[in-house]
Amino acid sequence: MINKYTGMLLIILASIQSYAQSINSSVLDADDRYRQNIWVDSVYNQMTFEEKVGQLIIVFTDSKPSEDEPERIEALINDQHIGGLLFSVGSPERQLELTRRYQESSKIPLLMTMDAEWGLSMRLKPSFAFPWNMTLGATRDAELIRRVGERIGAHNRRVGIHMNYAPAVDLNTNPLNPIIGNRSFGEDPKAVSEAAEAFYSGMWSEGVMGSIKHFPGHGDTSADSHHALPVVLADRKQLDTLELIPFKRMIDAGVHSVMVAHLALPKLKGAKNDPASISYHISTELLQDQLGFNGLVITDALNMKGVSEGISQNEVGLKAFEAGADILLYPLDVKATTDILIDKIKGSSYLQKRLEQSVRKILKSKYLLGLNNLKIPSLERLSKEIETVEDQLLREQVFESAITMIDDNKNLPLSISNRYLYVSSESEDDHSFYESLVRYAAVEKVSFSDLNTLELQDYAAVIIGHLPDTSTPWKKTGFSEEFISDLGQIELSTIPVIIAHLGSPYALNVLSETNASILVGYQNTSESRSAAAQAIFGAIAVKGKLPVTVNHRFKVGMGVSYPAKNLISYSKVPERVGFSSNQLKEVDRLIDRVVDEEMAPGGQVIIARKGKVVYERNFGYQTYKKKVPIEWDTRYDIASVTKIAATLPLVMRAQERGEISLGDRFSNWFKELEGTEVGQTPLIAALSHHGRLPAWIPFYKETLDKNQRPSSRFYNFDETNEFGIAVSESLFLKSDYSKQMFQRIKESSLESRKYRYSDLPYYLIFWHFTNRYGAFDKQIESFLYQPMGLSFTSYNPIQVTDKENIAPSEIDSYFRYDLLQGYVHDMGAAMMGGVAGHAGVFSNANDLAKLMQMYLQGGSYGGEQFLQPSTIRRFNTCYYCHQGNRRGIGFDKPQLEGEGSTCGCVSPKSFGHLGFTGTYVWADPEKELVYVFLSNRTYPSMDRNLLGKTNMRTEIQRMIYASLL
Repeated sequence: MINKYTGMLLIILASIQSYAQSINSSVLDADDRYRQNIWVDSVYNQMTFEEKVGQLIIVFTDSKPSEDEPERIEALINDQHIGGLLFSVGSPERQLELTRRYQESSKIPLLMTMDAEWGLSMRLKPSFAFPWNMTLGATRDAELIRRVGERIGAHNRRVGIHMNYAPAVDLNTNPLNPIIGNRSFGEDPKAVSEAAEAFYSGMWSEGVMGSIKHFPGHGDTSADSHHALPVVLADRKQLDTLELIPFKRMIDAGVHSVMVAHLALPKLKGAKNDPASISYHISTELLQDQLGFNGLVITDALNMKGVSEGISQNEVGLKAFEAGADILLYPLDVKATTDILIDKIKGSSYLQKRLEQSVRKILKSKYLLGLNNLKIPSLERLSKEIETVEDQLLREQVFESAITMIDDNKNLPLSISNRYLYVSSESEDDHSFYESLVRYAAVEKVSFSDLNTLELQDYAAVIIGHLPDTSTPWKKTGFSEEFISDLGQIELSTIPVIIAHLGSPYALNVLSETNASILVGYQNTSESRSAAAQAIFGAIAVKGKLPVTVNHRFKVGMGVSYPAKNLISYSKVPERVGFSSNQLKEVDRLIDRVVDEEMAPGGQVIIARKGKVVYERNFGYQTYKKKVPIEWDTRYDIASVTKIAATLPLVMRAQERGEISLGDRFSNWFKELEGTEVGQTPLIAALSHHGRLPAWIPFYKETLDKNQRPSSRFYNFDETNEFGIAVSESLFLKSDYSKQMFQRIKESSLESRKYRYSDLPYYLIFWHFTNRYGAFDKQIESFLYQPMGLSFTSYNPIQVTDKENIAPSEIDSYFRYDLLQGYVHDMGAAMMGGVAGHAGVFSNANDLAKLMQMYLQGGSYGGEQFLQPSTIRRFNTCYYCHQGNRRGIGFDKPQLEGEGSTCGCVSPKSFGHLGFTGTYVWADPEKELVYVFLSNRTYPSMDRNLLGKTNMRTEIQRMIYASLL
């Protein structure tokens, strides 16, 4: 019976204890609350009165390379028993060193804190910067924001920080607010609450405590509390319907700490004109009693002018403590502040109880943060762990998601097939933004002063870049009067105008009357510039919303949305599409070998996956003299890649239209070939290099004299009607010589029945298409190059760009005796005026990546269906594999065994082509991968082919596949 009653008594006592604990529960309670309380009691009971008072104080410091500051801090630790530190400017490494030193000096573990709203870079250099809250708020993406909070938390923890004074949950309802602005998630209470909760939960998941601020709301002010006391003219009703909503939601969600602002709220009953941080009505009655917050109450920095007007600086700490603060942040004179606190608290039993309450809350926080078992992070790998691939990817995704479009006239996204004018902002970042634009379409760059010389109606739209300095969130990013005037002049033309503004949304206030479409990117960074250009053409989805109201036209929540087109897009983070950045460094190593071992003077490499370019390198120089570096827009002679970049698309289109058949024989096209061996060759066999035709005919040799120089019978040094084919800059072939070339092909005998690569079918295809449809180069230009925005792809580039933009292919010492720069290297193509079916196209890696992506996407690109998927599958089929021929119809395919066209690591469905000048393109549908390699390995002489002997193009391909995760 005794045991029965004893058991019941224990159950009752346990229930009472559990009920009591639930009543007294706190957001600062650890999961192991019992052990937490034991630790708190043990520390508290061993503390002197002075040590208890010292726990209230958090001191400002820095991590600059100085010995005076560490000595000052150590004196405060030993003499004033301070509870923690607020770290500011310095370096991550120095801070971590000082953290260890200070913790070792302190009897009670120090609470290490920092104001790092957008990451460590707000205070420490070098370190990683995440986007500002205003940018985050534009995304309306809680998961992205949570991940940002998580990574900021991880960075803070990595340098020994336990508490980050973030996020700011102020509703920025005043466009003139000089101190909050971009630090706010916006003005909509619901959106700000959701963003703040996501950010805070992310930080806390990494063991870093946040402190939401600036209670009860610093957004509707026009003064900076660092310099004066801001006044908020809001009554309790307005606070409840606006400013307090995010604080209420965060308190309900279990936030651990709230920072009280230095604000006057004269319309709030009982608040008088006192700053909120020293107002009992606000810090205790409103925050703790009415809103039910039982975590740490922290003042904003007590060195600020907004709190000390009319009060002795040394008494501010006492006033804040009496008002209800647990932690006094950054008092100017620590000793004077603690002396006043000690004297006042000793004489008041109430304040002694308050002291115990605050100190116990502080100690509970330290336990909750793991300071009972303090471990200082190591310096090893610090720099790598506070700037990771994950961080880079996240920052890129945020800037893309934040892009906001105000497009009342529905001008966006722009078509890649049109011609545009870009008006330069003349900022130092202008070139990179323009470069991102011109990757998509034909965009001409001018300055405002040049506009009077142009016919604006010749362009489909005008794009204006406004790229202000946003190195800090407080920079002014408004539009100048000159900008507004120039904009007005442009709009007189009535053509669409797009303004790309990478700054504060409040700058739009002066654009209320414009008809322009406006892109808001919030910050001017490399990521936002790239994202803005991609968004303008629809390469990425647009979904951002204005986080704030600017004026009657530009209101919170505004922003059109549209999905991404199937265009190539760009990322600096290979992991985004399943590559290892670290492993791709081996590709860099191989590319370095190309230049170091003089396999080629320079070149371009692009790697794309899932439609996204994630690796791009422009390496070396145009020649071994190293005077002109290779740029992304340098054009290369792509040699036989012409076959799949020009001829094959035209053949496929004609086959789809029923204008030709793969079963056609050349005699069906040319009566002159009836009864000849060549005439009996089927198109499918010819394009699969299974037609038994000779590999090539050295036509040029038949035009040289006995000294192996161009014969005057065939060439002239000046262009005339008789000599109208430019084979080089100063050498012109007889205008009708192609007839003799046709005759030589006609007389050719079919050779071995084995696989034989041959250029000759492409001459015949060229002549047939020219006879039937007109100029061959115009056909492919109108069918693919112009509609796909392949602005750097053409025959005879010397006619459309400066020579300096074209890599030279050879110093010809056997035929033309000239530097070949802008003139096709292939001798036969040169004798056809630079336009042929087998060679002649010049391009850059970016354009070819787009072309290959179109093939991967079943003939579709940018929302246009250029070829049918079934057509591409048909031509990408190996019809003669059973006879030892790996080729598709026009496309090269992986070798059947041993070494060959690929690394041997690609899928059987993959396809591409190689070019004699040192070029290579390859696409793999299974891996959704595109690889482009361009070089001028033939410079200065084609006889030296180390690039081919080392299989470097396919060795790079092998490393690309090895880099897949």
